[in-house]
Amino acid sequence: MISSMRPKIALLLPGFAVWLVLAVGYALYLPGQHGMFNFDDSVNLKGLANVQDGWSTLVFLASGEAGTLSRPVALASFLLNLNDWPGNPQGFLYINILVHLLNGVLLTWLVLRLTRLAQPTLARRGEWIAVSTAALWLLSPLLASTSLIIIQRMTSLCATFVLAGLLSYLIGLSWEASGRVKRGRWLQAGGIGLGTLLAVLTKENGILLPLYALILEGTVLASVTELSAARRWRMRLLVVPPLFLLAYIALTWPSMITAYAGRDFTLGQRLMTEAVILWDYLRLALLPRPVAFSPFHDDYPVVRGLFEQPWVLIALVGWLATATLAFQQRRRWPLFALAVLWYLGGHVLESTVLPLELYFEHRNYLPLIGPMLALSWWVWTLQPGSAPRRIALTALGGYTLLLAVMLWQLTTLWGQPRIAAELWARRHPDSPRATHFLATSYLAVGNVNTARQILERAAHARPASVGITLMALPLTCKNGDPDATRALYRLAEAHAATGEYSAAAANSLPRLREMLKQGQCPGLEPTDLRALADRLMTNPPYVATSRRLGHLHYIQSELYRDEGDLDGTLRHLHAAYAADPDIGAIALIVGTLLSAGLYDEARTFLEQAQRGLPLNPVLRIEWRKIIGQLWEVVNGRQAPAPPSLD
Repeated sequence: MISSMRPKIALLLPGFAVWLVLAVGYALYLPGQHGMFNFDDSVNLKGLANVQDGWSTLVFLASGEAGTLSRPVALASFLLNLNDWPGNPQGFLYINILVHLLNGVLLTWLVLRLTRLAQPTLARRGEWIAVSTAALWLLSPLLASTSLIIIQRMTSLCATFVLAGLLSYLIGLSWEASGRVKRGRWLQAGGIGLGTLLAVLTKENGILLPLYALILEGTVLASVTELSAARRWRMRLLVVPPLFLLAYIALTWPSMITAYAGRDFTLGQRLMTEAVILWDYLRLALLPRPVAFSPFHDDYPVVRGLFEQPWVLIALVGWLATATLAFQQRRRWPLFALAVLWYLGGHVLESTVLPLELYFEHRNYLPLIGPMLALSWWVWTLQPGSAPRRIALTALGGYTLLLAVMLWQLTTLWGQPRIAAELWARRHPDSPRATHFLATSYLAVGNVNTARQILERAAHARPASVGITLMALPLTCKNGDPDATRALYRLAEAHAATGEYSAAAANSLPRLREMLKQGQCPGLEPTDLRALADRLMTNPPYVATSRRLGHLHYIQSELYRDEGDLDGTLRHLHAAYAADPDIGAIALIVGTLLSAGLYDEARTFLEQAQRGLPLNPVLRIEWRKIIGQLWEVVNGRQAPAPPSLD
């Protein structure tokens, strides 16, 4: 009886293992649910406060600032947490964890389909390859920040559509191989087309979905004879989106190079640094150390010259040699080629020419699948019953358990923001974001004095970090020592034109303005803030993008408004609108003109604004509606509201 049950139990074991991996992953991530909002969360999610009905929802989805396409699908997912904003980060994090687990299910199914298609002789071992790959990937500590930084749901949800699109593509391939050619090709086209569209509308690097499919076709699927007949048709299908990407980069190349003015590195320096970082990612993925992981890597050292350190040239040559070998031997060593090309292909957008920040752990979310899949596949295809296979399987199991323990240590740390903030600030003393996060964690519990001391120490230790100095200024003002306030102001003034970019710098100026208006900042005068803003507007990183420049002009307009200088107010409002066209700027300009009795000028400006409507259809309708209301005010049908930037 027992012996007859064993085959049935063996059939159920892989499915049970999948559920076990998901349950363990869920349990290990739960401690991290007690984290807090992080950098970029507020900037991207503040619009949730305005969502009240269907139309305001559409405006929210169309107004995303994280990417050129607004990322409406990702923003739509945050509507699930509408009641959690802005006081309950736990609700957001819980959804993030569920998305990660869903991706684990999709990955398991994807690998199972892939192994059955590529090597039907694997039989039951294909199921264990799928389980092992999902376990290694789900439990990787390197990927924890993707789920534990709220706004990075954009990354994980983009991966959901990429994995779903690839899965549909593989199912279509299996249908084609079994003779259902027409249905199979429709499913292939639908998986690639719809999957790429939804992924791109979630996050722009979803455009890489067809590239992942190309890599599968060129490596582990290359020897499948049943798929060779239509391979040329599939290549045409898969190569179109990457060609669009190359064309976009070519068309935007001049503006892309200009955008490097907002960074403290050049294109060449970025490429050299990324070569080192890609090896660093792999090291941390394969040999993780919980203390090495953090949301803050804005202090990563930039490689300034090819021969600055010996490992820079080694890193570059190493990648060139590895990628060349993988491509040349993709049929002979398909698993090696899959690991290398998938990993590098996944990083081709965010770790090459785009003027992005240098280092983020979440960039490995999809690229890490390639190495994990290749490792699992290799272990399970060793000779059955052989000593090498037994040793490799034991090592794989122990390694997975080690990843689980390290993930638990990491999520437990993330779930204790105060402790995490202290540790991250100590490990990254040159990171303005880590310092800001530490100070914010003390402010959250009402410990203003400690937060002030942290920021003041950091300001004097790194005077080029103007953002830290300006974050410290309001707290120094509250402390009531005019000499200390004046000294800190002089420090900010000295580095405002040359210091590092920080959004906190421009965001601190409105707060200081309000404190001055209420007499809460002894040691500073309104003219000091205007002089500081003037100097920031000569700093290339602060004016490198239209949004940053527009924000500085808005601040200047309010400072001139406080002085009763109409010309200065209007000059900077018009400059803000020219730099970063926005319906709020239109309303402010019209309100300011009406408050000065300049009705003809207001009409002229509205006529100009009507010719500059945005291309986005939702925003276009919204602008028309608001401009129509402003026309009613100008024509005397409504009383004008007092203009304000607050």
